[in-house]
Amino acid sequence: KNHISTLYDSEGKKHSTPSELGNLASSYFQNLFNTLPGKIHPVTDTLDCKISQLDNDQLIKPLSKDEIRIALFQMHKDKAPGPDGFNPGFYKREDILSSCNSWLEAGVLPPHINDAVIALIPKCPNPSNMKELRPIALCNVIYKILSKALANRLKPLLHKCVLLNGNRVGSIVPGRGLRQGDPLSPYLFILGMEGLSSLIHKAKLLSNLQGIQINRGAPKLHHLMFADDVFLFFQATEKETKEVASILETFEIASGQAINFDKSEVFLNRHAPLAIHNMLSNILHVQSCETTSKYLGLPSMIGRNKNDVFRYIKEKIWKKLQSWSHKSLSKAGKETLIKTVLQALPSYAMSVFMIPP
Repeated sequence: KNHISTLYDSEGKKHSTPSELGNLASSYFQNLFNTLPGKIHPVTDTLDCKISQLDNDQLIKPLSKDEIRIALFQMHKDKAPGPDGFNPGFYKREDILSSCNSWLEAGVLPPHINDAVIALIPKCPNPSNMKELRPIALCNVIYKILSKALANRLKPLLHKCVLLNGNRVGSIVPGRGLRQGDPLSPYLFILGMEGLSSLIHKAKLLSNLQGIQINRGAPKLHHLMFADDVFLFFQATEKETKEVASILETFEIASGQAINFDKSEVFLNRHAPLAIHNMLSNILHVQSCETTSKYLGLPSMIGRNKNDVFRYIKEKIWKKLQSWSHKSLSKAGKETLIKTVLQALPSYAMSVFMIPP
């Protein structure tokens, strides 16, 4: 089940031997993690200063031994080790703490400390290319100590750096699938996505994006964000479509965050003519969908036929039952699986929508 036997590259060529698979994976991640020169000023110029000089001094001051010690003891002693083979329990020593601080003050980590192992987790059954494999980085513990310490320092100030419609609304605590080996990555990602939000807000102020108003008394929606899932709302005109494409391109050049066109879709009013569908798809380079897509694992739009929209829950339950049919389970085992697995499948959707009987 966990064995990768065949993968296809971007040109559709099949790779099956261990050496071919290894070279394909290495070249894919080499291109993915390669740094490219970018222009960040179009994004940074839209950002306002949101923290005080005192806050900034707290962020850039050298880490203390107490901060490093707290970061270390926040990790479970038996968590998965990195390439060095040592878990956090091995590093709970005073000499390790002093070394961490000296490396951070110097701004350079030794190469063997900065190494990481990438574990590939399938996003779907029987993945056929590298895009269908999710990379999870197994970092060395010392690297995670420094990253965790910086995350602890950034966390109290994060609520000042993210705005909703230009207003401060409190802290944001990421907790859904953001941690991929580096404790600091979710906080840096939130700050990075604030650049995209600022570009959209600027376009709104210039009346380049009109947004969508769901009723007369509601404010206009321009975008919704949760981690790397983004919803953009705009009028289906050539002007606004090109403005959205320009914003995404500017953000990609500045941040290196590329749009995954394979997972992106455009949804229009069902009465929109075919020419509008084709125009949006050609400008944004994404496919136009007629059926509702999913956002955060739930249907993004609900029509009149709710039975059809929520049919996927029944299909998920049926697939689980089919996979258990070949197992020798006692009545107690079946009851446990039903309560812990099957009952949890509709719970997420039921917390948001009223599911039809």
